[in-house]
Amino acid sequence: MSMIRSTRTGSIYLVTLITVAAITSMILIGVSLRSASSDQSAIIEVMTESNTDLLNAAEYAIEKISNDSAWATNAQKGVVFNPFALGQSTIGATVVDDDTDALPTDRTTNYRITVTSDNSISHSSSKFVFNCVSDLKVDYPALLGKHSAGFYWPMNEATGTATAIDMIGNIDGTYLEPKVVGTGTNNEGGVVPVFANSNDSLEVPYSPLLIESEGAVSLWMNSSNTDKFGINIIMGMLYSSDSNPTINLSSFGTTLTAYISEDGSLDLLKTAQTSSDAFSPNTWHHIMMTWGSSGLQLYVDGVLKASNDSNTDGLATARKNQGDRCPLYIGSGYNLYGSTSPTPAGGFDGAIAHVSHFYAQPTASQVAEIAAVRPDSAGGGTTTIVNNSWVQVYE
Repeated sequence: MSMIRSTRTGSIYLVTLITVAAITSMILIGVSLRSASSDQSAIIEVMTESNTDLLNAAEYAIEKISNDSAWATNAQKGVVFNPFALGQSTIGATVVDDDTDALPTDRTTNYRITVTSDNSISHSSSKFVFNCVSDLKVDYPALLGKHSAGFYWPMNEATGTATAIDMIGNIDGTYLEPKVVGTGTNNEGGVVPVFANSNDSLEVPYSPLLIESEGAVSLWMNSSNTDKFGINIIMGMLYSSDSNPTINLSSFGTTLTAYISEDGSLDLLKTAQTSSDAFSPNTWHHIMMTWGSSGLQLYVDGVLKASNDSNTDGLATARKNQGDRCPLYIGSGYNLYGSTSPTPAGGFDGAIAHVSHFYAQPTASQVAEIAAVRPDSAGGGTTTIVNNSWVQVYE
């Protein structure tokens, strides 16, 4: 069988080839049917219908594999698609690594698909092996390093993992609630954590290397908060333990607010705030906050949305007097919109991933270049049904 690209046309072509073999088997079933008893005839009729069901299920499975960007990630759960009713039958599909017989991993290339058709009389199944070879993903750490990134947390750990790996600066973070890790995917099929409140955030321990007079934080976020008065705290660090923030990024409805203060005072005149339509809920956006001699700036999808030229403060803490208890939080922080004291805290509803921290304040063109690259994107790939791997069984 020839190699195809991951397109609808390709999968239909493959199913057409499979159907040719299936028609032959259905003719043989028809011959048996004419000489069978009534009980046998009923069973054979069901088998014939199941044959068609399995072909439909196989086509659906191939379409999903060929066109679903999250296929490789979802396959690690062992399911191609959830069971559904088709006529009198229930159709399902599962997947394992054909080389190990275990659940697929991110190293799997040969996926053994089993499609099933069940009704009150018979159980039918078909198996075939699908070879998926994806092109290499973007070398995102290299791109960030090119622009003076000192730290990078992809936040793409597997479900239940407690540690977020820093791929550049080696300051690993800790998920305060590991059960939220690896529970979602982004538009390219990359794994992301899904936060629900301030207890779900990622805590990055304090390091003097994070303290910079000029710098930036870049991240991808997908807010699930659709309340026009809803508050989300995206990222933050306190100036000292139980005090005001030194850095904060948050949203009120679809308004974004950035804040930085190097002396521990709370002065809302130091904020940079966008208009009320800076981003859309339930949509992935690239957000970048920069600070330094050019002022405080806030970008959304590579476009400058807010700035405060008079605020040239840097990132600083009173760590010497606080026992270094000033971690960076991703997914929680100070609630700039709150009125309680001394430290109103808030969390984030949605997903955050691919967070990076820079040693220098990027230019507008550098921000646009970073925002234009999807961290988990790939150039495509090839998919093939392995020759002679189709097997059909009736029970």
